Amino acid sequence: MAFSGTNRYVFKAYQYALGNGEIKNTNYQTNINAYIADNNFWYVNSKVKDSYNANFGSFKLSYSVKGLKGSAMRNYTRLVPTRLKLEDVVVTSFNADTQMTSDISYERITSTPASAKIFSTENNKSWVTRDLDWSIDALSDENTEQYFKTEYNFSTNYDKGEYDAYGLNQTMLDENVISLSANKLELTNEKGNPNAMDNGAAGLLLTYSDDEHIGDKEIPMVYIEFPKLFNSNNNYLSVEWHEDGVLKVE
Repeated sequence: MAFSGTNRYVFKAYQYALGNGEIKNTNYQTNINAYIADNNFWYVNSKVKDSYNANFGSFKLSYSVKGLKGSAMRNYTRLVPTRLKLEDVVVTSFNADTQMTSDISYERITSTPASAKIFSTENNKSWVTRDLDWSIDALSDENTEQYFKTEYNFSTNYDKGEYDAYGLNQTMLDENVISLSANKLELTNEKGNPNAMDNGAAGLLLTYSDDEHIGDKEIPMVYIEFPKLFNSNNNYLSVEWHEDGVLKVE
């Protein structure tokens, strides 16, 4: 049976690592590990969420405390590795109001040709301005207009190649949200840890790892809390991400 409506928390440790350049492999291919959490994990470890220095070793993998819910786990809470990594990860950044991705510029949206910037005060000192016939008003004269059309073959629409070739800047739309998405995570008897679902799944912890961040040094990225404890006799768990992605950093 399918369910939706999970809660997500992006760890400050991950945001801090992004900000100080600690995470260098930002294409994230095969760098994100998934761990199954029991229904007490977040309760016991919630204080870790506000730590800028948290790593995987910060979580108590086997912690005894009275009053925990769920008879299957008795008085213990833990994380279980799925032995799976997120695949085909895509990172985009966009403005929360416009939803425009950060590789879209104002010039592209308005279809402003490169020539319109070259013959304006926004010419970015393009090398074309060193042409002896260049002036801001050059295209208003029929003869010089024909000369530049023949000599440079300007496009009448936006062309990123022309912007690059003529050394023109572009005004990128503001971005304030980073979104990460991936293929769905699917755990089966044949794929991943065959014992991962023995005590059910109340959530997923995703961590970042590379040569410098391995084992206890993995960086916690996001904790995804399920709306209920899922049990599966067939060791099966399938997670399809929301259109917002696996996580969002704002």
